[in-house]
Formats: sequence, structure tokens, C-alpha cells
Amino acid sequence: MAKSKKILIPNVEAQPGVQGNWRVERFTVTPDGASLYNMRARASRHVVPGEYTRLTHYRDVIMSDTPAEKRDHSAFVRAARGDVLITGLGLGMCVTAVLAKRSVKRVHVVELSEDVIALTAQPLLDRYGDRLTIEHADAMKRVPADGEVWDAVWHDIWPTIAESNVRDMKALRAKYERTLRDEKSFYGAWCERTCVALVNRPYVSMRSLPSFGW
Repeated sequence: MAKSKKILIPNVEAQPGVQGNWRVERFTVTPDGASLYNMRARASRHVVPGEYTRLTHYRDVIMSDTPAEKRDHSAFVRAARGDVLITGLGLGMCVTAVLAKRSVKRVHVVELSEDVIALTAQPLLDRYGDRLTIEHADAMKRVPADGEVWDAVWHDIWPTIAESNVRDMKALRAKYERTLRDEKSFYGAWCERTCVALVNRPYVSMRSLPSFGW
């Protein structure tokens, strides 16, 4: 059986800056820091030394472009084609990866925070032109427009993995799964399976869960 094609998700190009209580900043993972972290993280969450970028709100890391975070989005990036909906802009990592594919016609992003849009949106809009639109709205409250149809839908609006995310995920699925074009369309949410596992198996150790940046 042929191996699945590896999808390259590049490091983000968002420039460091501050907007309100949000910050984009570079950070360095040293060899010693990586070794210490990897001793207590499962193999799929290991980090390698290098230069990375993260998005923080107050002092909380919301996302970064570390290898583990990229793996969280790889299935979506691999499947994306045609017209794509992403809820949650963040650093624009998924936007860049998806729009690098010729099979993707356009991407529409729904982002709750005006500050995040101010920090990371404009370079992406300048680069991709009509292939990218960004809507300031709450994905949980937004109602899909009549005739709204997508070939891929991806939700990434949570800062941490938690049981409470499952309720949001179910509500989003009820609204957006019906907007899929056909049975070949892709639908997913960030770390959904792990969140569901927390509900079904509350004894799952938090140490086994993905890290949230660095």
C-alpha cells in the first residue's frame, strides 16, 4: 500500500507585534530545553531545537508553529480542496499551508478577535488576494448563509484541550456539517478525538495531551 503523501506546513511568517492583549513573538528552543521537555512529553509531542513563533493572549500561549502543532493540522491540510472554511485565524499557519495547494480555490476565515486580525491578517490578504477572505465574527454564533457550501471545514478556536470543547464541537458540527458539498468533503476540529477521549475516559492523564506552544 502506498504511503500517504507528506504535507509540508511551513513555519509562519507573521511578524512580531502587539495588539491589545495579544502578542506575536519569536522564541528559541535550545537543545537543553528540548531535551528537558521531551523527557516528559510523549513522542508525538516532541520538539526539536530551533526558532519558532507563538501567539499569546495575556501570558497564555494560544498557538505556535512547533512540529507538534503542525501535526495537529496535517490531516486537514492534506484533505483541503476547492472552497475551504477555517474558523480561527491565529498565526495564519493553516491558511498559508492550504493556499499553497493548487487544488484549493479559496479560503474563508472566521475570526472572533479584531486584535488577532490586526496582527496577522493583512500580509496574508496582500499575498493571496481574492483567494482569501477574513470575516470578523464569532463562529459559535455565526449562522451559515443560504447557499453556503464548502469542500473542507476546519475549526481551531480553542486555546487548550478540554472536555468542555466537545460541547462546542457538537454545536459547530450541527451548523456546518450540513454545508459540506458532498460525501468527499472534509470536516474536522482541532484535537477533537482527544477531547472526546477526555469525556469518555476521564482518567486520561493530562500529561499525555498535546502541548499548547512552548
